[in-house]
Parts: sequence; structure tokens; C-alpha cells
Amino acid sequence: MSETEIRTQIDIAAPPAVIWAVLTNFRGYPGWNPMVTAAEGSTAEGKVATLHYRSSIGLPLRFRVRITRFEADCELRWTGRRLGISGEHYFQLIADGSGTRLVHGEVFRGPLAGTLGFVFQGQVPVFEAFNRALKEVAEHRVRTAAVAPTDDRGPAPR
Repeated sequence: MSETEIRTQIDIAAPPAVIWAVLTNFRGYPGWNPMVTAAEGSTAEGKVATLHYRSSIGLPLRFRVRITRFEADCELRWTGRRLGISGEHYFQLIADGSGTRLVHGEVFRGPLAGTLGFVFQGQVPVFEAFNRALKEVAEHRVRTAAVAPTDDRGPAPR
């Protein structure tokens, strides 16, 4: 059986818990996610979800996936299958000082996974756009949570 892997990473100035809250909120995906335009279902381990993707060439794709790992603030994985190729999509959150390193990838397995590797590698820009969007949302949450509410009379009391 052949295999091809996409692996990307990005450093995010937010703790894992903030990123996790965004990542596991499937209902919120349409508001920020350039890769998965809609998601229905649960992120609980063993559950099935339906994900609507936008491919690197703009084609809409729909996948039913099974959540295979749900380790809060650390790792989320799901697997899906199409045309005899299985894909194991993963997100790993690695605490790094006051921020987090996100490792985001997918391992494709099956008889044609190696042959079609160039097609899968074409998805790297889509994964990177996802990473940047997640970074923007998570860092925005950290910035706005650190701002004390105010009104016309000046800063709120502490």
C-alpha cells in the first residue's frame, strides 16, 4: 500500500485551549474557514461528521468522516475514504511558551495514494490558508479577551 502525506505548521500566539475552542466548533466553520465551508456532526471520538470542502481548484467536495482521536487541547483526527483512498486528517496543538504550534496535515493511503501524490500536494496552499485563518481567529480572541470593557466615562474599574 502506498502513502502520501501533507504536513504544514504555523505558530499561533494563543494558548492551545483557545485554538481548540475554534477548531472543534464545527458550527463556526463557515464564518472563518476557507477549507471546510460547512461541517455537521460531532467532534466526539467515534462519531461521524459530514464536511464540505473547497479543493485547491475550487471544486466543492463532501466527505463523511469518522472522528478517530479527540484529545482536548492536544489532538483532533478524522478519517474519510473516497475512490479507494483513505485520508487521515490531523491537527496537533503543541504548547510553545505562551503560544501554540499547530501541526496540520493529512496522510493518504491506498493503492493510488503514491501515484496521486502530486494531486494531494496541490492541496498544501489550502491547508496553509486554513492555518492562517485559524491563527487570525485565535489571536483575535486572545487580543479582545485581554481588553477591559469601557464606556464613555473611561476604562472599566479593575
